[in-house]
Amino acid sequence: MSAFSNAVIERIRLNLFATPGEMADNGLTPDEQTRILQLRDVYNHWIAYPTTRERDILELIETRYGHSRQVAYKYVALLRSLLADLGKVSKDYIRFQFNEMIRDAYDEAKKAGNIEAMVKALGQYAKYNQLDKEDVLDTRWETLKPQQFVMTDDPSVIGFKPIPNIREKIKATIHKYWDDHIEDVRYVEADTVNELMREGAGNGKR
Repeated sequence: MSAFSNAVIERIRLNLFATPGEMADNGLTPDEQTRILQLRDVYNHWIAYPTTRERDILELIETRYGHSRQVAYKYVALLRSLLADLGKVSKDYIRFQFNEMIRDAYDEAKKAGNIEAMVKALGQYAKYNQLDKEDVLDTRWETLKPQQFVMTDDPSVIGFKPIPNIREKIKATIHKYWDDHIEDVRYVEADTVNELMREGAGNGKR
């Protein structure tokens, strides 16, 4: 696990390939810029030679920049965080080499005037880089937060003008129409009503 915070790693990642002017604009001190340029150098070396052992990288940092072994270990820890893992780096470098070889093949075919070979090279390039597919959006679901809802009886939040003293008016209306004396009302079943109507209709015909 990296001993560096995510903020530090992200700061280095954002400035790893920035120009000195861009790094200065991003608030990096001259000493920080120097260290990032050193990290960039070692990063590119490790990308170019992904099978390089860690002890060789440590020696490179010590001899090239005059750092102590302790500082070299910190550099390697940062580089591992930036590179994620060497297996991925190897694949990235192989992809880069493959694309370069396709470009070289296309250039040679173009020089020779071989249209068929040029089309084949372009087809391989498009297929390998999946240019016929839409880019996958990097949705950071962990950053999404559920919508917070707050209950309110204030109608102004939806554009209505609130009625002054509405609570008092509601209470007054309830008091006006409320009656504690409740009278039971007799009711008649629907079927019984229908029978009475039929009987009444029959009596009218007589």
